[in-house]
Amino acid sequence: MSLESISRIAELTGKGSRTIKSRLDTLTPVQDGKALKYETRDALPLLYGLDTQGAFDLEQERARLAHHQANNEAIKEEVAKKNLIPAEEVTANWTMLVARFKAKMLSIPAKSAHRIAQTTDHHEIESVLRTVITEALQELKD
Repeated sequence: MSLESISRIAELTGKGSRTIKSRLDTLTPVQDGKALKYETRDALPLLYGLDTQGAFDLEQERARLAHHQANNEAIKEEVAKKNLIPAEEVTANWTMLVARFKAKMLSIPAKSAHRIAQTTDHHEIESVLRTVITEALQELKD
């Protein structure tokens, strides 16, 4: 029989004392002087979420399976309705969109340099840049 305090159990397991206290709330501690200690044989299975009885509840497992099957069917239905998009498709579309945008942004100097070089009017320079940037942004909408 090994009795350990919450602080000692925390030290041994690396778990926080709050976690330990909440998981051991069903155990009755043993008073050892001023300290409350727990039988490690009873505490550790609770701490690590192990089934101490070794019982297998077939009905509970069937209910759990049915629950997960229902969730999977609901997801398939949402995908079919186009309410959910596979992550790979989203990633591919965003990658393509960012690549197109990057190319457009990098083309701004070449597209606008000759127009800007021909003027010293700040309003006209701003207008040229705004037009080229708007074209790049418009491509994102398409």
